[in-house]
Amino acid sequence: MRCKRSAIAGLAFVTSALAPAFGQDAAPQSFADPSQWHPIIYCDLSTVTADNAAYNELWAQDLATNDKAYAGQDARRFQSGHAPATESHMVVRGTDKTAVISILNTATGCTAKLVDQSAGVAVKMCPLKIAIYVGSQVTITSGRKGCILETIGAAQDEKANGTFVGYDQANKAFRIGTLINHQPVPGCSSNIPLFDRLLP
Repeated sequence: MRCKRSAIAGLAFVTSALAPAFGQDAAPQSFADPSQWHPIIYCDLSTVTADNAAYNELWAQDLATNDKAYAGQDARRFQSGHAPATESHMVVRGTDKTAVISILNTATGCTAKLVDQSAGVAVKMCPLKIAIYVGSQVTITSGRKGCILETIGAAQDEKANGTFVGYDQANKAFRIGTLINHQPVPGCSSNIPLFDRLLP
């Protein structure tokens, strides 16, 4: 399963395909203007592929913890990959660095924030990481949470509902926010600096 650009997790696998490999100049994922708001990109991590390998590596420990939670179920289903898990991200490439904001959605790592039956969506709070790649070196900042929107009914309007991201070049920070019916979800909007020393 390839990674897809979509504002809502439940719609992630019916949109155009993207190639997220950090080591490649993946033009489809190179936003023309990262400073603008863009639908976040979703990856299904339950099956390991070339497209999602970097995100599987980034979240390896958390995925292993989630896999253990399913140990009492039919483990044969996960022999070629992981228990149910999705990841969402934005990648920004510079001349010598690649910066990634990534959120992991698993049953064990996330908590329910709210459900909006009228919009047919649910919001979850999930672990968030910032990773900065310079050549073969990576610096990871973890410990934060981010919002993920999921469908709980029929396909929804992605312009009215979804999680969106952008990049503030001047302040070296990702911007992230979640909308339901065009309105910001409280507690889901934030600016997240790339570096530890800039974190509040």
